[in-house]
Amino acid sequence: MEPTFSLVVNFPNNIGEVTLHPEVRRNLFLILKESLNNAVKYSGTNKIDIDFNNENENFNLNIKDYGKGIDDKYKDDFSNGLRNMQIRARQINALLKLTSSPGSGVQILIEGKLY
Repeated sequence: MEPTFSLVVNFPNNIGEVTLHPEVRRNLFLILKESLNNAVKYSGTNKIDIDFNNENENFNLNIKDYGKGIDDKYKDDFSNGLRNMQIRARQINALLKLTSSPGSGVQILIEGKLY
């Protein structure tokens, strides 16, 4: 029997019309894709939460897994993907913050302007 996997996606119910600059949309998508790939491939988690909020011209994208986390001594093993996510965030003038410790999963928060 396959283990259950939970993906929880939270977007505002009444988001209205949101205009994303094409470069913001592209880089957010690629950061999300890299984050999900890393979580599924390395974390050992069975639960991932994705939260998106916007207010006025700002957004927050929060991706959290509940896996084994990243031990500082192994952070270099993940450095390519993390470096690419940082570069993508800088390209859209957004802040990317990664929080992790062994046994408590990984949380990636991206904050920036919609356009």
